[in-house]
Amino acid sequence: MQVVVTGAGGRTGGLVAKKLIERKESYDFVGIVRSEEGAEKLREFGACEDSIVVGDILSDDGADVLASAFEGADRLVICTSAVPKIKPLSLIPVFLAKLFKKEGVRPKFTFKKDQMPEQIDWLGQKLQIDIAKKAGVEKCVLVGSMGGTDRSNFLNTIGDGNILVSVQKWSLKGFVD
Repeated sequence: MQVVVTGAGGRTGGLVAKKLIERKESYDFVGIVRSEEGAEKLREFGACEDSIVVGDILSDDGADVLASAFEGADRLVICTSAVPKIKPLSLIPVFLAKLFKKEGVRPKFTFKKDQMPEQIDWLGQKLQIDIAKKAGVEKCVLVGSMGGTDRSNFLNTIGDGNILVSVQKWSLKGFVD
């Protein structure tokens, strides 16, 4: 069975990739990563070169990268996600609050340009599912977060990205029996 893991160089995707690579007698693993750093992580897990696809799925050739990687795939595990970055200066009020035992002060976050949750978690994941369906992938697992139905969840406030709300916009219709 061929299993494609997108976001295979990330924290969660790396865990999924590692387990599949360890079970190479049962699974033909293909990992899609955004950078050479992610590819190196897969190599350290024992992935062979021809099972590593480096490419940004939201770039102009992203659909082609996905279509090529999904060729012959039976399963897709989506582990892509927008990654917030902490605003370093926002830590000063947090440290002061700790010092003076004040509660409720949190650091602030942002996202890299063109990597907001709407782009990664909505448009990017929708693109993956659309192309997987066209490629004949039979099953898809979308790895998400707890609290996806709670609009007031703290994760939605990070960087004004509404990261959990972005994933709710569509369903896996067509992959669900």
